[in-house]
Amino acid sequence: MQGWNVHKEEQQDLLRLQGHILTDDNVVPIIRLYAFTTATNHDSQIDLSKRGIPVYRNKGYFGVKPKGYDATMTKALRCFKLSIWSVMRNRRISRKRALVEYPFAIMKRVFHFSHTLVTLSRRVKVKFMFSCFA
Repeated sequence: MQGWNVHKEEQQDLLRLQGHILTDDNVVPIIRLYAFTTATNHDSQIDLSKRGIPVYRNKGYFGVKPKGYDATMTKALRCFKLSIWSVMRNRRISRKRALVEYPFAIMKRVFHFSHTLVTLSRRVKVKFMFSCFA
């Protein structure tokens, strides 16, 4: 299976899959767009952003330009310490990003989507779609 991250464990093929969502910035966020990829793809390779809309992303996307306005958290490097202004900016971004993590918490707590027993990718995509719409 090319492109899939397959793990052999007791004669079962376990697919490592992950979901990506694009939400609006309401008090209760509404999922506007979703994507579903294998775990072999890094998060920075999936860009669901739209032009002119700010994109609040974590430090894993550092250095990758989105289609929309770049509001990625600043990452400290070995030779580059963060200033107090960058730390305060990261805190502001993390407060906005907490709204994005809210739908994943609902999917995990209410719909038990943290661990799925479905092994076919088509079925996992359908299950993720229904979790996003619910």
